[in-house]
Amino acid sequence: MKFSTIAIFAFVFTVDVWALNHDIRNYRNKTDELGKPSSKKRQTVTKINIGIDVFLMILMLWYLISSFSQLGA
Repeated sequence: MKFSTIAIFAFVFTVDVWALNHDIRNYRNKTDELGKPSSKKRQTVTKINIGIDVFLMILMLWYLISSFSQLGA
């Protein structure tokens, strides 16, 4: 795996973890990004964002694990 690929993955993973933390905090506090109370529609969108963040993290981890396992083979 090239250094540039690792650097891109590290950046995307860091941003994804930050976004997941931010979305979970907003969902638990029932607020939007500006700190105002969020509507039911906004809470649903936040749940979808959390699902997308978790899915992306699983994909990235799967790719990294499969790439490193190929190095040993």
